Amino acid sequence: MYFLPNETDRLSVPDLSSVTELAIDTVGDESFDVVLEPDDYDLLPLNLVPGQGGYTEIRLKATAPAWFIVGYQARVTAIWGFGTVPAAVQQACILIANRYFHRLSVPFSMWESPQTGELATLIDRDWDVMNLLSPYMTSGGAGRGAGAAWVLV
Repeated sequence: MYFLPNETDRLSVPDLSSVTELAIDTVGDESFDVVLEPDDYDLLPLNLVPGQGGYTEIRLKATAPAWFIVGYQARVTAIWGFGTVPAAVQQACILIANRYFHRLSVPFSMWESPQTGELATLIDRDWDVMNLLSPYMTSGGAGRGAGAAWVLV
């Protein structure tokens, strides 16, 4: 994928698991004449488990041989998304499947609690699922936390 950096030392990217190649165009002719080694940059956030994905930023180290040039492209070859399906996403899938399984026994979106006999309305959003998936929200594929699009894992 190709990106236009906004800063000289960092690049915001969609969720990725690992970077195969990071190349920088330093001339402006899309030649990508500088290819950085993995020791020249860090994947952020740092607190993620390596190989499981979720990195949203590439930050160059002070010892990198070149810097991003604002307005010139950077090419990132990577494994995008998450390396493995996070446990929270697996749990959310189980909850949604259970909800669909019981849908036929809930006429008119009303269900009865077997313990108390109380009636409740089946709402269109499952807040347990929303809470499980909230760490995986992204704003149009440009980083987490600010928007309404979901990242596919």
